[in-house]
Amino acid sequence: CQELLDLREPDPCDPRDLLANWFSLQSTTRVHDTFLALDQDMNGMLSRSEFSEISNRTMSPLFIQVESGSSW
Repeated sequence: CQELLDLREPDPCDPRDLLANWFSLQSTTRVHDTFLALDQDMNGMLSRSEFSEISNRTMSPLFIQVESGSSW
């Protein structure tokens, strides 16, 4: 339980370093906020349409279908 409390304390690192570290609170919060913005129907999952909005639709439809487990 102490480990979770430690995460809430400010980290003395450079903020740019914290954003580059995927396990920092700052990076995790950024990813969570992005997910919430994409989840338009707020069901806790991303539909293909919602997922395709990642990176301004730069992922191909084929990639999205393969990643979601669908075949042609």
